[in-house]
Amino acid sequence: MDRIVLEVDDSSAKKWRYASQEKKSQLNYTINRILKKAFDKDEDDFWQFLDRVGRKAE
Repeated sequence: MDRIVLEVDDSSAKKWRYASQEKKSQLNYTINRILKKAFDKDEDDFWQFLDRVGRKAE
């Protein structure tokens, strides 16, 4: 496993710092799946995919 750094807004960073280890593990798994799918698609599909994920997250 390798580490990367993602920039997020201050609110998300604060929530991450105070999240339980279980919640962090769940988010790591989800983010990893999103990134795998995103990089398997071409660039146009990638942005459409992120838009869909963003709408679902709201």
